Amino acid sequence: MQTKEEKFFEETVQDFTHKEQKLITANKERAFQNKEKRKRAVELVIAYKELAFQNKEKAKRAAELVIANKELIFQNREKEMRAVELIIANKELAFQNTEKEKRAAELTRSKQILDETGRLAKVGGWEFDLKENELTWSDVVYQLYEVEPDYQPTVESAINFFSPEAIPVISEAVSQAIKEGKSYDVELQLITAKQNRIWVRAIGQAYRVNGEIVKIGGMFQDINERKRVEQELIAAKEKAEESDRLKTAFLNNISHEIRTPINGILGFLSILQDHDLPDDERDEYINVINQSADRLMNTINDIVEISQIQAEQLELTTSEINIKRLTDELLVQFKNDAESKGLEFNINNELPNKITSISTDGIKLKTILFNLIGNAMKFSKAGSIEFGIRMYGDYLKFSIKDKGIGIPDNKQQFIFERFNQSDVSNARQFEGLGLGLSITKSYVEILGGEIWVKSIEGKGSTFYFTIPYNTEP
Repeated sequence: MQTKEEKFFEETVQDFTHKEQKLITANKERAFQNKEKRKRAVELVIAYKELAFQNKEKAKRAAELVIANKELIFQNREKEMRAVELIIANKELAFQNTEKEKRAAELTRSKQILDETGRLAKVGGWEFDLKENELTWSDVVYQLYEVEPDYQPTVESAINFFSPEAIPVISEAVSQAIKEGKSYDVELQLITAKQNRIWVRAIGQAYRVNGEIVKIGGMFQDINERKRVEQELIAAKEKAEESDRLKTAFLNNISHEIRTPINGILGFLSILQDHDLPDDERDEYINVINQSADRLMNTINDIVEISQIQAEQLELTTSEINIKRLTDELLVQFKNDAESKGLEFNINNELPNKITSISTDGIKLKTILFNLIGNAMKFSKAGSIEFGIRMYGDYLKFSIKDKGIGIPDNKQQFIFERFNQSDVSNARQFEGLGLGLSITKSYVEILGGEIWVKSIEGKGSTFYFTIPYNTEP
């Protein structure tokens, strides 16, 4: 039997053992747990280390990303700045392009205006490149030369278009411009590709680079109209001067034509008062008085006729005129006068036999014929006077041909004007006021015809006139 002490001790031991075991067990459990905890801790440490490594990598990556982002942001900023610069540059370029387009449009318009002005003014430009040996024309020059747009001009061909008398002048001018740089401004005649002769103003000058003549250029201007007006003005001036001269000569001539026969009449009338004058002399003086009176009457009649013509007071008196009777009358009237001057007077009637008469104003027709045949005899010293008549379509054509003094070319345009003779000196050499041809022309036109002349100075003249062929009064 155990004592209390032993029982207490045993119980104490048991209890201690039990506690110890529990404690051991608990410690073991705790040790296991601690082991697990340590293992977990190790795993946590490893996981932490892994996480720390990953975080480090992430941080590193993050840093790299930050750096990359910063770089990207920087690049983006650079790109944005470049984009802004490009936008600014594009805007500047667009502005410049707009300005260029505007300038180009202005230049195009200016060129159009210049071309149109050149076309209206008939002014064309040209340029010759000495190094390339190439001649360039503007459109107007092509038009002036009347060549096709695909024509390829050369200096030689361009010069050859000028008239024969102008070629040496333009050739020398171009040569001096090329060799010595001399400019020129000349007015010459150009014969176009269509053989039209026109006046042009040709201007040229040299262009230098570093003192060397590299090209010449200039312009052509059509001045044909200006030249025509100038020539008309010169002709009008000459005509006015000639008219003034002729009127002065006419006044002097009419004074002579009136006073001369009056002096003859008065002078010989005073002689006739001598009762002792022989009959043969008296008859001669009376004949002179009659001739002077006839001359004075013809002068007065001419003045009256020209006044009536100018006042348009002439009237037509139409009747039937026998042509054979008319030619016989002309033969009787002029044959003896012609023979007395040593001239022949011939009539050549080429009308068909069936044409024996016409209807016209006989007095005016006779006046026309008497004036023209009388003039032919007046201005002829030898040879023959030939009067002809023939059909001319619906007209009769008359001709009066002489071998007299003829009419100078520069006087032929004036001979049908009033107060004119082909030479004012003829007013003294030959009788007359110079009104005969003017009256004749007016009569021919009143009868419905026309009159013209062909003449060679010193060889003679042929006057032609026509009147309508009418058979009924």
